[in-house]
Amino acid sequence: MSWTDLPDFTELLLRLGCAREQIRDARHKPEKIDGLIPTAPGKILHQLQLVHPEGLGVKALAQAVSLTPGAVSQTVQTLVDVGLIDRATAPNDRRAVVIRLTDEGIRQIHRHEAMMNALLDGLISEAPPEDRAAFYRTLALGLAKARSEWRERSAAASSD
Repeated sequence: MSWTDLPDFTELLLRLGCAREQIRDARHKPEKIDGLIPTAPGKILHQLQLVHPEGLGVKALAQAVSLTPGAVSQTVQTLVDVGLIDRATAPNDRRAVVIRLTDEGIRQIHRHEAMMNALLDGLISEAPPEDRAAFYRTLALGLAKARSEWRERSAAASSD
């Protein structure tokens, strides 16, 4: 089971981990923790990894992750600047641009997932085995439903 199958889960995990560790520094910002990906970039990176590894245009990507095209454009530029994604000419239309993950982007996602998995495993490690099993089953059902809905929304965005 991968806890990070759904990028929206990242913020919850991060907040739980921060609470568990009782971080008292008022200046602490979750998006500044090394190796963790903030929610909006996480949505974009995971969409490109899980649903559209061939790449996606900005408008379709914005629809797929439920963000405005402007927000996606700004986030894409930031991700391009740090080398996690790149822009390429669309194979079926030389005038169009698609956004794709780079090898570094894939490595960063894997690093992020490993950190999130370790965080949640640590949060529930003291629960009795039967409670953990029930939690896993319930979460798996919820994630499967969310993943299905996410893919349907992404497919609808791609066909527009």
